[in-house]
Amino acid sequence: MFATRGLRIRILAPAGIVIILVFALSFGFILLRSRSQAIDGAEALLMATARQYARVVGSTLEPALYTAEANAALYAGVLKNPGRYTRLQLVDLLKENLSGDMYYGAWVVLERNRLDGRDAEFADHAMFTNSKGEFAPFWTKKDGAYTYTSITDYSDKAKPENEFYWLAKDSGKPAATNPYADPDAAGVLMTSLCAPIRNAGGEVVGVAGIDMVLVRLKSILNDVRPLGRGRVALIAANGTWVTHPDDARLAKDIGTNVSWRQVKETVQRGDVLFREEDSAILGEPAFRVVVPVTVGAAPQRWGLVVDAPVSVVMADVRDLLVISFSIALGMLVVLMSLLLLVVRQTVKPLVVIAERIRDAASQVDGASSQVAQASQGLAQGAGSQAAALEETTASLADLTRSSREVSGLTEGAAGLMNTNIELSGTALKNLVSLTASMEEIEKDSDRIGKIIKTIDEIAFQTNLLALNAAIEAARAGTAGAGFAVVADEVRSLAMRTTEAAHDTQELLDGTVSKVSGAARAIRSMNNQFSGIVESATIIGEKTAAITEASREQATRVAHIAGAAGEIERVTQQVAGTAEETSATAEELSAHASVLSEMAGNLTQIVLGQRTLEGEDGRDIPDR
Repeated sequence: MFATRGLRIRILAPAGIVIILVFALSFGFILLRSRSQAIDGAEALLMATARQYARVVGSTLEPALYTAEANAALYAGVLKNPGRYTRLQLVDLLKENLSGDMYYGAWVVLERNRLDGRDAEFADHAMFTNSKGEFAPFWTKKDGAYTYTSITDYSDKAKPENEFYWLAKDSGKPAATNPYADPDAAGVLMTSLCAPIRNAGGEVVGVAGIDMVLVRLKSILNDVRPLGRGRVALIAANGTWVTHPDDARLAKDIGTNVSWRQVKETVQRGDVLFREEDSAILGEPAFRVVVPVTVGAAPQRWGLVVDAPVSVVMADVRDLLVISFSIALGMLVVLMSLLLLVVRQTVKPLVVIAERIRDAASQVDGASSQVAQASQGLAQGAGSQAAALEETTASLADLTRSSREVSGLTEGAAGLMNTNIELSGTALKNLVSLTASMEEIEKDSDRIGKIIKTIDEIAFQTNLLALNAAIEAARAGTAGAGFAVVADEVRSLAMRTTEAAHDTQELLDGTVSKVSGAARAIRSMNNQFSGIVESATIIGEKTAAITEASREQATRVAHIAGAAGEIERVTQQVAGTAEETSATAEELSAHASVLSEMAGNLTQIVLGQRTLEGEDGRDIPDR
């Protein structure tokens, strides 16, 4: 037999894998959850930082826009009250906008002859020579020194540098231009905050503006370090950099790839954006926030970009993961130790159980063999009994048919006997009636005898009278001759009547004698018929009893036949069950052998040792 790994290893290996997987999944869940929470926290922090500095940018630029709007309002009033201020006064008022150090320049551009209608008169004036008399004064202040000039060549709308005029002129709203380079200082960006000037009719006839250097914004934003290593940059409405940690990127397009195009679209829509990407500003993966920057009522939107390194955001997450991993590793070691202890305590009784299973399998094998033998004997006996019961059932079936036939015959005999009794009763009634008639005839014969006797007596008396009459006629002689003839005839009739009476009497006596004999015979027959009817009645009752008994016998025989059939069916089932039991016992014996073998394998698995088979067939541990 071959060496096998111990049960301990087989339990510990999958259990350890499961525990490790559980800890790995838990660790992964903690990682994802912590990362998600860190990202949410970073988003909230970066979004708050971006909005804060967007307000800083807006508040930095808005005073210039408000000043431009104030100047536009002033000139709108001037146009409504022409002649109230001279051109030089208005130019001086414009200069006052630069009295502080906030702005770089202040300017006004009015369409030709919109101020006072005297542009041609001022064409040679020193202050309006460049503009050919148009009122377009422009003051700048740098390092405390003021510079004045006139604005010219702004009519071409297609030139980007002329948007300082056309943004507010076309829209009729305040405007913030895209950044442009300071003409007096290379690399320094500026922007113009503009406001439209309207005449009394509401028509836009000019633009007032304030120029502002963006160095202050650059210094403010470049000093911001979100999360310690993050950076902040500002994007203009046209997608160029207003501020950037790298000065070489100022006033240049932010980029044309998909990411920067989405940033441009976000800025133009005035939406916010948060996502993770490779930051070109930081040169590493970062979380980026883009928020809109608005300047007063100007419709142009700038965008503030805040990038924070992913490594900084995830630093706390990494620390948490290190701690979590250490705790998980310690718990894993503890659990594996506990599992090893439990397995050791579990394996010991398994060895005993395996031996008991083997012994039980041997006992089951012997018992199953005995059951198989008993089942085979039972199957054979049940088969013989089933054959005998089958013959008995067939005999009972024949007996049932015979009983039914006898019952039918006795029922027919009972019917005939009932008919015979009825006919005998009728004949008996007729005999009784005939006997009564014979008795009446006997009675009538007596009366007829008396009547014949009376006739005989009358004939005798008549004969005597006829004799007497003949004697008297003889005495009368010839006178009585006729009467003698009559008397002779009467005596002849009387004698004939006597003879007839004697003959009738003799016939009557014979008839009476015969009637009496017949009456006696009828009475005897009547008595006999009474006995016959009584015997027939008794026979009918016994026949009916026999019929009922035959019927009951046929029913009972049928029940016995059914019971015998049921016994035969049960016996066949018993025979089949015995055969199945025998087969099951054989199968049980085979399973017991397999169980015994499996018990040996279990012992090997539990002990984890190579075993040798002894002479008695039992495995001997190879120690």
